[in-house]
Order: sequence, then C-alpha cells, then structure tokens
Amino acid sequence: MIDIASAPMKELVVKINESCILASLKDNNRITLYQVTNTHELQANPRQEKNAYLTATGRVLLAFKNQKEQEKFIQEYGLPGEMWPEVKSKHDLMIELNKIKEKQIAIHHADSDIIGLAVPIFKIDKLIASLGVYLPETRFNYKKQELIFSELKNTAKYVNKKLEK
Repeated sequence: MIDIASAPMKELVVKINESCILASLKDNNRITLYQVTNTHELQANPRQEKNAYLTATGRVLLAFKNQKEQEKFIQEYGLPGEMWPEVKSKHDLMIELNKIKEKQIAIHHADSDIIGLAVPIFKIDKLIASLGVYLPETRFNYKKQELIFSELKNTAKYVNKKLEK
C-alpha cells in the first residue's frame, strides 16, 4: 500500500504545499504509516501515534468501521470526552461518525491551532487506511480549503483505484 500511495502523496504535497500522512489504527491510536512534509517554515508535524479521537485520520478510520466494531471500540476505550467536545454521549458519537462516513471526509481543529483533514483509503470496498493533511490554522482560508478538499479527494480516489488492481 505504501508503495502505491507514496508517489501520489508526494504529488499532493507539491500541489497543496502542506504535509500529509497515511495512517491506520492500532488499538485506540492512529499510527502514521507514511508521511510527506512540506517546505514551510511553519508546519504541522503530526506525531507518529496519537489517540484516534484527536485526529481527523483517526476519526475517518473509526467512521468506516462497521457498527459492531465501533461498539467494541467504545466498550474498550470509552467515549472521547474532552477530546471531541461535540460528543457528549454514545448517540452523539455515532451521529458524528455517520456524518464523516456520509461526507467521506473528516475535519479536526486541534487545540494547538492545527487543522487536520482526512479521507478514507479503500481496497476493494474495505477500509485499509486514512489519508490526511495537516496545516496551521493560519493558512486554512477558503481558497486553500477548497484546494485541499479537491486534491485530497482526488489523491484518495487515485490510490483507491490503484489498490483495486
């Protein structure tokens, strides 16, 4: 998967000039499988491992689990609490995860003024990873937002297609 995703990820970073990662879940953490960084002096460098609730990539990975897997995750690791302020209950969490699944994108505003955006990566209809872009909030204006949405989705679509072969 990394062999297939690495070149499109590098192209994505050139097009949007922001860092991107390919991630998966390990227990309750989003882990970085591959990362490409940009050339800005001020840049977001996501940690290799971070609680899934605290990242856009982790939230996408949770959103695309089936209901039984989501229930098991919640039972094992609990609700996000302060990590996801919009979520006050299990019902709220399921609503937020369904929104992500429907839109096929997650956006996370971190307390550290970092914006994360992520989309799913599939191999024959099975979620295998999440592709995410991270940038300082100061650069996340409307024009940049539209560019990132478009290029991130296009890159994921390209990688998904390559993984089908």
